[in-house]
Order: sequence, then structure tokens, then C-alpha cells
Amino acid sequence: SASEADKYDEKEVENLAKVLEILFDKSIVYDNNGTPIGFNKNIVETELSKMPDYNYIIDELEKERLLIEDKISLSPMRLLKVNPKWAAAKEACFRKEIKKQYGGAALTSAVDMILNGKWKDGAKKLLKLGVRGSIPGIFVTIGLTNGKCGEKASKKYKHYL
Repeated sequence: SASEADKYDEKEVENLAKVLEILFDKSIVYDNNGTPIGFNKNIVETELSKMPDYNYIIDELEKERLLIEDKISLSPMRLLKVNPKWAAAKEACFRKEIKKQYGGAALTSAVDMILNGKWKDGAKKLLKLGVRGSIPGIFVTIGLTNGKCGEKASKKYKHYL
């Protein structure tokens, strides 16, 4: 018999991929240093309210104070030239923290996929791992860890060249 974690369908993959894209592409809000600090409340509420299965994520993000009212999403920060040393330091810290919290290389690779915009691959990986119920927790962890590691890296290196 297939394990519980393997019982998901293409629709679930599509939906979760859409949620990942909404959160990590469309609604992410950066501070002036390009560190992700949360999610645009308006975008998250508008987009996720169309997806009843994922409405609970709105509440979770709200509870963690990760929904940001303001209309600006400083995504153009991505157009600046990021210092590779800063990026490497942040990345190393992020991987270490995620491994510490989740233990598995599998989840770390799912997080990698998500951060690299591979929404469907990331969604499949998460569903395979059976982390369905803890998805908001993972988003919160990714967001907070990313921010923390960005700050750590900024103490050592200049963020932009």
C-alpha cells in the first residue's frame, strides 16, 4: 500500500505550487537591504481567499505578524548587484538553520526549489514528505530564517556591490 505521504494528486500539486508562487514571488516584501520581511497583506488575502484549502495560511501569517499592510513590495531590489560573498554567507547560514530545524536533506532541497522559483517541484517534494499540515509553519520558518541569516550576513559583508 502506498504510504500516506504519497497520496496526493496533480490538483494538490498545482494548488500548492500556486500558493508557493503567491508567497515567494508575488507577495514577498523586502526591506531596504533586500531582506525578506514578510508578505504583502493585500496580495496574500486576495489570492489565497480564492483557495479555500489554503485560507488558514492567511491566519497563520497574520498571527506571526508577517502580513505587511503597505502597498510597496521592493522586489526591484533584485535588480541590484548582490555581493556574492554576502549571498554565500546568507545561503550557508540558511542551509545550516533549515537542516537544524528539519533534519532532512529532502526538506532542505524542497526549500531550495521554492527559493529558486521551482514551484511545482517544491510542491511535489513537500507533499511527498507529507508536510501538508505544517505548510504555514514551513513558510514562517523560511521567512524568519531567511531574514535572520540575511542580517547575519550583513554584519560580515556589504549586501550590494
